[in-house]
Amino acid sequence: MRCALPAEVVLYADLDGERFTLPGSIGLAPRWLTEAMTPSEERWVSACLLAHVNDFGKHVQISIRATPPPVSELDASADEQQTLTLAEGGFFGNLFLPQPVAYTCLGTRTPAQATGDTTATGLPVTVCRLLVTGSCDQATRFTVEGTYYSEVIFVYLKPRPQ
Repeated sequence: MRCALPAEVVLYADLDGERFTLPGSIGLAPRWLTEAMTPSEERWVSACLLAHVNDFGKHVQISIRATPPPVSELDASADEQQTLTLAEGGFFGNLFLPQPVAYTCLGTRTPAQATGDTTATGLPVTVCRLLVTGSCDQATRFTVEGTYYSEVIFVYLKPRPQ
């Protein structure tokens, strides 16, 4: 719910006697409670979910950004821009399709590790099963199999002290 719904929306669910709180935060598909997401909203929410994938199982502070940002939550504050400067990569795709697609382009420091596997079209596959489209600074990085993705979320990390 964090990616799709705005911060003022909180959902609750009960499962086998246990209550779960599902807060909104970013608001990329604010009408999702009452109507289906548009294809663009599906891609924005997918990009957000993929940007939060972490194969290391540890909490890592990240800054998620988009250009241009569709919501203010993807517009980095001055503090974020000064402290979280290391470009991890860009994330995009559509997890809501009958055959979901999940892509990443590589930033200056990408901890994603390739498995050695590739798709039939030659795209490398990460441990998290994301398909690597190349470096984020390549002109064709967001076009996959003829489909251009404009809904991309970039992740920035805090550099390690040297």
